[in-house]
Amino acid sequence: MKISELTKHINEAVKQRLSPLGFKKDGYGFTLNENGFTKKIIFSSIDRDNSFPTSFSVWFGFLGVDRVLFRATGNEVDLKKIKHGGQVFIRQVELFEQGTYPFKDYDIYTFEQADDAVSESLNYFIDFIIPDMNKFKSVLKLEEQINLKGQFINDRFLSTKVKYGLILAKLVNNPNYEFLKNKYRELLNDWSDWDKQELEKVIDFIDTHSQEELLKIAEE
Repeated sequence: MKISELTKHINEAVKQRLSPLGFKKDGYGFTLNENGFTKKIIFSSIDRDNSFPTSFSVWFGFLGVDRVLFRATGNEVDLKKIKHGGQVFIRQVELFEQGTYPFKDYDIYTFEQADDAVSESLNYFIDFIIPDMNKFKSVLKLEEQINLKGQFINDRFLSTKVKYGLILAKLVNNPNYEFLKNKYRELLNDWSDWDKQELEKVIDFIDTHSQEELLKIAEE
């Protein structure tokens, strides 16, 4: 079995299961767009010669928030290609580390094992992750989750997370925006100059646009 064959097999299995729910193929994964609120799942495999460790990752959020982010940073390429919101990103290994999923990945040798892995993963995705996602189908709810309850840890996605947090705060007119701005600047103190400059681009952009103007950009 080649990794290309496994990927094709997994995609077919995912398509059969998720297409009836409205999900459509989107690059390497499958996305459901409900009036700008999107959910996406991707299965990724690694070729280890005689086996293929495979795991899933999930994104959800609002397309409009990413539109504001890409406009603020001048990323016109991604602005044109955007098909899913990326404010919340969950990996299978993180669910495993939290004790909410039994495996950090699936070590696949056969197509039958791939079918079992996809079935178990999608059962969890449909029964548990999607209902959790649906709790945040308003910008206000998502903003509260990220800025009030979110735990910003020093991981490789931190610089993106804080930008999302500030954009959401401006979109809902959070009265604690100035506090959050200073807090998130401090979180990036030890990051590269490039990361800090990208944060300042976002801050400059959202500080020079009204809430109404930002909402219009989000809805473009």
